[in-house]
Amino acid sequence: MSGDASPVAEALPTLDPWIAASLIVQAGQVDGPRLARSRAWLLRAADDLAHLPPLGLIIDVGEALSFDRHAGLGVPSFPSPLREAFAEYLEHVVGRLRNDRLRLAASDALAGLPEERRPAAVALLLSNLLTRMRWEGHREGHKLRSRVALRQALSRPIEEIVLAGAEALEDPDVLREVTEELHALSRAARRAGALLQASDVFLIEHLERLGGAAERVAFTQLMNAADRLERSLPSRIASTRTPRGQHATRLEDESTYPAGGFSSISTSGSLENLVSSELVYLEGRAEIDLFDVRFATDELLRFTRDEAVHTRPSRTIAFLLAPELLDARVLDAGQKEQRLTLALALLIAACRRLLHWLDEIDLRIELRHAPSLRSEGHLLALALREPIERGVAVVGALDGAWRAELIESALRRETDAIGIGAPPALPLEHTLHLDLATATPALIETRARQGSTPSPKRAPSSWESALRELLQKLL
Repeated sequence: MSGDASPVAEALPTLDPWIAASLIVQAGQVDGPRLARSRAWLLRAADDLAHLPPLGLIIDVGEALSFDRHAGLGVPSFPSPLREAFAEYLEHVVGRLRNDRLRLAASDALAGLPEERRPAAVALLLSNLLTRMRWEGHREGHKLRSRVALRQALSRPIEEIVLAGAEALEDPDVLREVTEELHALSRAARRAGALLQASDVFLIEHLERLGGAAERVAFTQLMNAADRLERSLPSRIASTRTPRGQHATRLEDESTYPAGGFSSISTSGSLENLVSSELVYLEGRAEIDLFDVRFATDELLRFTRDEAVHTRPSRTIAFLLAPELLDARVLDAGQKEQRLTLALALLIAACRRLLHWLDEIDLRIELRHAPSLRSEGHLLALALREPIERGVAVVGALDGAWRAELIESALRRETDAIGIGAPPALPLEHTLHLDLATATPALIETRARQGSTPSPKRAPSSWESALRELLQKLL
């Protein structure tokens, strides 16, 4: 090398060819500020992912979630095979991701996190996306690139990276590798269906409350299984149960207006109920007119509502998670999740549909777990955060005080108890038991009037049919 070689030329050989090429193969214009914004995403993804995808995908996913207005979708002047693969990648991966119906919800969830937690959220969503696409590298044995080499590349000026990337793409082996990776990503995206799922949004929203990687993986599997079970249900299951009486009940927060209509006219009430004929007392030019006098002396007439008490049927549905569920922490043949995870997913899907289908009654759902299932209770509380905040669902410990409270409330409210893993030890007229002793769940029904002998087992063919049968029994 001659003595007058430029620093850029001396630095180029030190950059990993694949890293340099992969950094410039991305949607939009490659520039310094854009690469600086993406640095934390790239390094966190290199830490968390077992197989590192093309680096441009990490940048494109982060910008899609951040709604970066400067990220375009142009096709740069790459060599012909790479240009075609890149156009396909823009259409099937980046374009679909930016137009996904859950993109706005995921972006809002990301914006709600502290700045230092957002790279972890981007890496987590990227991991879920690659798992959904069944991406494991474009060829067998694809290894994770050196994080040190990536950090070194990101510390270089943008001009060096662009020059090194362009030089790397002149190597037929590097060009073929990057092209094959983009083709593989596009094929995987076409097979995956929806790129974003509701579980991704849930995971980002609760990232602060989740502990380590194990808890995040467990929550992801739980929400994916719950979504899959819920999609198997029909849009509606008609309720055949006759409500037992009407009870005074509180209304939802968004419906706290009086239940009745206008019933009379009086001088009390709020100003928005003012009788319109009272406006005749307004005099535009007078400093104090008759309207002001009548207002000060409470003589203005107002419509008065019928303050009737709102009544509707009230009902409690209690799911009791027995300590025997610890034996369900097994992975059955042909399943992607543990038996316990599927049981919790079934509960989440059932709670969602019950709250949606029985919205006309005063429904309260109780999920009570044994002390040994505290971690599972934590995941249930995260998954059902919204109904818990509305006061229509409760997740708590299964103890003697709660049992006594439930038995007492059963005298006033229609009450159903469903034991998960073991029969509920409650003196109620009608109980259900979801038996998880085997890989196939079975629902057992017991009625007090028929004695303690349960009805014969009918083993459902799948978890989907078990969920459907449970909802039919409750409806």
